[in-house]
Amino acid sequence: MMMKTVSYLFCIDPLVDNDDDEDSNDIVTSSSTTNQSDLDVSVDEEQALIIAPTKVVRRCTDFGCCIAWLLFGGVVLAAVMLGSYKPERHDFIRLTNEAGTQCGVYTEVGNNFWYLCGAELGNGSFLATCVPRCEIKTSRREAYCELAWPGLTASDYDSDQVGPLCWPTNATLAANLRAQLQANGYDSIDMYITLHFAWPPLAVAGFLSILVSHTWVRVLRDHASTLAWLGVYLLVILPLVCLAYMWLAYGEVQRITAIFLVSLACMFACLACRSTPQLDKAAICLHAACQCVTDMPMLEVGPALVMISKIAWFLLMLFCLRFLPTTLHFDIRTGQPKFLFYGGPAHEVADVSCAVLYSIFALWTWNLINTFWELAISALTVLWFVHLRETGEVPGMALSLHTLWLLLRYHLGSCAMGAVCIGFVRPLRFCLGTLTAVQRMERNPFGWMEQSCCPCLGTAYGCLDRFSANAFVDLVLHSSSLRQAMEQSQKNSVRCQLVANSLNGTTFLFQTICLALTWWLGFTVSYVAVTQIPEYSEPEHFGYVPYTSRWCVTSGFIALICSYPHMMVFDTSSDAILYLDTERLILDELRQDRTAAEDESNVPVLSSLQDMARYVMSCGMPP
Repeated sequence: MMMKTVSYLFCIDPLVDNDDDEDSNDIVTSSSTTNQSDLDVSVDEEQALIIAPTKVVRRCTDFGCCIAWLLFGGVVLAAVMLGSYKPERHDFIRLTNEAGTQCGVYTEVGNNFWYLCGAELGNGSFLATCVPRCEIKTSRREAYCELAWPGLTASDYDSDQVGPLCWPTNATLAANLRAQLQANGYDSIDMYITLHFAWPPLAVAGFLSILVSHTWVRVLRDHASTLAWLGVYLLVILPLVCLAYMWLAYGEVQRITAIFLVSLACMFACLACRSTPQLDKAAICLHAACQCVTDMPMLEVGPALVMISKIAWFLLMLFCLRFLPTTLHFDIRTGQPKFLFYGGPAHEVADVSCAVLYSIFALWTWNLINTFWELAISALTVLWFVHLRETGEVPGMALSLHTLWLLLRYHLGSCAMGAVCIGFVRPLRFCLGTLTAVQRMERNPFGWMEQSCCPCLGTAYGCLDRFSANAFVDLVLHSSSLRQAMEQSQKNSVRCQLVANSLNGTTFLFQTICLALTWWLGFTVSYVAVTQIPEYSEPEHFGYVPYTSRWCVTSGFIALICSYPHMMVFDTSSDAILYLDTERLILDELRQDRTAAEDESNVPVLSSLQDMARYVMSCGMPP
């Protein structure tokens, strides 16, 4: 029993049946790739290759990458545990005392907080001092400043802990201290104080952006085709509108400008007419993807869970950094990340190396969260696609959770590998794909011009084209390794290149529109709060925001970040639906090829039978 449990949890068996599913006769073994040997499979088996993820015989894929990630994490965990026994703490956000020594390290071990002796004088001549705690009472607080500065006779102030700062509890003194910090150029400290007290408008902006994202998905579900063609019409009309505005505003337009704008409108019109079938199919895929998102509760709550997981991971990494043997920190006085080197060159190399390895593991795990979520979107889309086709009903929550468990059990190694191969390559692939989008369009004169000027860009993108998230769909369908899935997905992508380009352009346009709306919403919410609520608009309050524009722009970007995971759901889901449609076309072609091959093989047999019958009938008959 124990061995069976270990085998079940750690995937020791190379192939394991999902015995929680329906009858084993309904389970179809799928191959990792579709090749010529599939012609020997019956038509029913070919059609059954696109089956629900819970009915596929799965095996642990890319298990070595999972082991590598676990070993890497074990090394980091061991370093953190060993560092927890040392009294010295290397906090990521640090401040230095007046002598330049950072609080909490070296001679200031145990004194982790930043206190300003003499700040109540209001003359900007405060002395930064490291103290062991911030809740300094009248009976003991004078001793801290007297020990650090024997000649200082000014009284101290009651304070509360605000991160690494000891901030005054008196509102008037806090306002004067903020003015002194701004006058001395400590803008980063002032921003940190503002974030601590004025975070509610940012949270409201993020929450409203999530609601806007959910609403936008439902709008696309009902009006994807209309909005897509509306965008095309606006793209065609925009140059003509600019031309009309220039003529009405200035009374005349230069000939070269008029020719350029008219040519641009004609080019967009020709491209729209030529791309009509592809754009219609892209709109259908996008409509189906939004329908899938609204039908599957996991796809609606998943982005929020992913965001919470990322925030928790980020905070955990910042917390664990204080136990590692590295001096990487963020100097809040200068607003820059720094190292505090001491010792010889060997110590400096070890310090930087530890920080680099820790950053690599943190980014790897961050990408692992993204990769698993993309794999989950693909699997849930396939489940919705197949289950709706077979039963006419939407799969329930229990079936969705079971699918996610299967992915976590069998394909964590592929997720770890995809976090490196797909996650780290994605920014470069996106940039090259944007630059070569026109070049990859067939019979496009601008593509020929770009190909003649920059042929290396197309070649570079061709090398990176296989590192696509479409590989996750093939992994879900066939339980193949990530390398085989990437090869097969690249072959399938060639067959639907035009539709994929239209779909990518359409989803990118809709994503940009929604992200722009959420950014504007976040900006507006913070602007109204900062200018209309006394807590944030009057200097004598703790939450006073002295820089309205910077705070509003920050609020807009926070709203954009909260909205982005929801925009990625229908993007990944639409790509998965297009991939499934291409897979279906491939299976139909294989079935037709097999039927044609059988017909050709029967022709000689029928001819021989006809000759024999003709010979028998003519036997004994005179010529």
